[in-house]
Amino acid sequence: MRERLTGALDDPDEAGAIDAFGALLPEGEYLPMLLDVAPQLVIPGKEGDYFSGEQVTTWGIDQFWGLPEYPHTPYYRTYETAVDADAHLYEFVVSMVPPTWNERERVEEYTVLMERGTVPTAVAISALDVCQPAIDRGDDYSVR
Repeated sequence: MRERLTGALDDPDEAGAIDAFGALLPEGEYLPMLLDVAPQLVIPGKEGDYFSGEQVTTWGIDQFWGLPEYPHTPYYRTYETAVDADAHLYEFVVSMVPPTWNERERVEEYTVLMERGTVPTAVAISALDVCQPAIDRGDDYSVR
């Protein structure tokens, strides 16, 4: 499967990915999709960090620590939009393992492929987590 996903797919099940990865998931209802994303790397506490920016605007600073929430890992932001006047959608990609666990040789292979114009396919499982503050303490009280 790893070699089949080295390039771009035209259909979500072109390489048999739905059967292969679906067998690993609990029984339930899933919506397979094929998306193009341009992830932007975010370092916690730096510019673009949701937890230091938008989350603080909505929920404020942690009352005990006096600091923003800290995600403990770099992550990627991919998509965000206002759903309506009181709701925003933020999409993040978070690695399942720390970046230091990545196989350096494999990362270099993908770097060479992308420099040549090949677009690899990544498989991701998403969960929708709808949250909103219990009380209005921030400047942006909204569903997230």
